[in-house]
Amino acid sequence: LSPVVPKDEEAAQRLLQFAMQLHAVGPKIKLGTKKIMFRSGIHCGPIVAGVIGLNRFCFDLWGDTVNIAARMESTGLPDAIQVTESFHKLIGQHTDLFSSRSGVIVKGKGCMDTFITLPNSTHPNRPVTPTLLSHAQLSPNHPHSPTEAILEVLSNSSA
Repeated sequence: LSPVVPKDEEAAQRLLQFAMQLHAVGPKIKLGTKKIMFRSGIHCGPIVAGVIGLNRFCFDLWGDTVNIAARMESTGLPDAIQVTESFHKLIGQHTDLFSSRSGVIVKGKGCMDTFITLPNSTHPNRPVTPTLLSHAQLSPNHPHSPTEAILEVLSNSSA
C-alpha cells in the first residue's frame, strides 16, 4: 500500500526500494528448513486513516486504494512484487524492472493490467518470463492455485 500523493515519483521510488529490500531479506530468514518468500502488492491513491477503538486503540487505513493494494498482493506471484498501472507510471526510471501482466482478474475490479517483477531472480533486472505468466493466468475453475502452478512451472524448468 502506498499513501503516495499520485504525482510523487520520489516517494513511489522509495516505496519500491523498500519492497525490493524486504524481498532481499526474505531468503535469509528460515523457519526450520523452510525459507521465507514474500509476495507484495503496491498501489497508490487516496486513503483514509484514523485511530479506532474506545479501550484499545488501533491505527487503521481504509479505502479503495487499500483494497486494490491487497488485491495486488493476493493475485501476485510467489517472491514477486506486483503493482498497478498507476503506480508503474509513477516510478519513472525503474519501469524496466517490470514485465506487463495483462488480464489479471481482481475481485471487485474485474480485469486489470498490472506489472510484476521478481526481485530475487538470478538476474535482478530480468523480467518475468512469458511462460511463467501464462501459467499464472488460471481460470477460477482450475484445480490448482496460481501459487501451486508457478511452483510447478519453476520446478519443471529446473529439472
